Amino acid sequence: MGAEDAAGGGMRSPLAGKRAIVIEDEGVTQLQIRRALTKAGIEIAGVALNARAGIDLVLRERPDLVLMDISMPGDIDGLDAAAAILATFRVCIVIVTAADNDERRWRAKKVGACAYLVKPILSQPLLQELERSYDEWTRGVSNEYQNVPPCSSH
Repeated sequence: MGAEDAAGGGMRSPLAGKRAIVIEDEGVTQLQIRRALTKAGIEIAGVALNARAGIDLVLRERPDLVLMDISMPGDIDGLDAAAAILATFRVCIVIVTAADNDERRWRAKKVGACAYLVKPILSQPLLQELERSYDEWTRGVSNEYQNVPPCSSH
């Protein structure tokens, strides 16, 4: 059997069979991310439209990956949600946001996010970064984005 995915000729990802949660309030972006993940064989374990709902969903479903926006409706942002999740559950959280600034990158790194991707992002680069980040996270390898062990609970 080849590396082709039966659902449209896309390449199967090493992450095929993993479970992911998408926490994103913008419908078009959420749909694009869900399609890319599904095409790669990654199961969508759930979707949340705000940070608080995302925290509850992640802690209930216990996925392998979380893709998290920063700016969403509600009283906390995606970085606060990432910190709350990582305080009790070890998971690879990838920030996917339009907010490309040093302060937010620093906060994401500090809370333990595995990667920081800037929207818009095409499916193939998204999947490549997810594969790299998840692989490094599972092996405990520091990367250029993060210099501390991911998802430590203090």
